[in-house]
Amino acid sequence: MIRRAEEKDLMQLVQCAKEYVTESGFFNGLHFDEDKALTSIAVRSLSEDCVACVAVDGDVVLGVVSANIDASWTREAIAFEEIFYIRPEHRNARVAIKLCDFFIKECKMQGAKKIFSSSTAGFDDNGKNANAFTKLLKRFGFKEIKGGCVLIKDLAHEQV
Repeated sequence: MIRRAEEKDLMQLVQCAKEYVTESGFFNGLHFDEDKALTSIAVRSLSEDCVACVAVDGDVVLGVVSANIDASWTREAIAFEEIFYIRPEHRNARVAIKLCDFFIKECKMQGAKKIFSSSTAGFDDNGKNANAFTKLLKRFGFKEIKGGCVLIKDLAHEQV
C-alpha cells in the first residue's frame, strides 16, 4: 500500500534515511546522527510544507519519497525531493512505480508546479544503476536539465 507518512512510521523512516546515507556516495565520510535524523524527519515529514509518502507492507516501510514544497525563489511552489529510497530487497517490485505515481499526485495536491529530483543512493562510483532511476522518472514525464550535473566539493579538510 502507498500512503502519506505518519507519525508511527518515524523510526522506520530514520532507518531508511540511514540506509540511504550508507548507500549514497554523496555522504562518504560523514557521520549519520540518528537523533538529528529523527528530529529532522519528524519536523519535516509531518509539516504542511512537505510531501512524504511511504510504500508499506502491513506496518513495514518498504520505501519512502519526500519533498519540501517551497516558493522562496518563484511565485509558484516547487517540490524539492529530499529522498527517494526503496529498500534493496523491494527494488525489483513495482514499489518504485507506485510510490512515484502517488508522490506526484500528492505534490500536485499540495500546489507544486514542478518537482526537482535527484538521487545518489544505490549508484556505484561510475553511476551504475543511475539509469534505472532516470528511466523511472522519465516514465512519469521528468526531463533531464540540459547541461545539468551534480558537483560535490568536500570541505571537511579545508581551512577557512
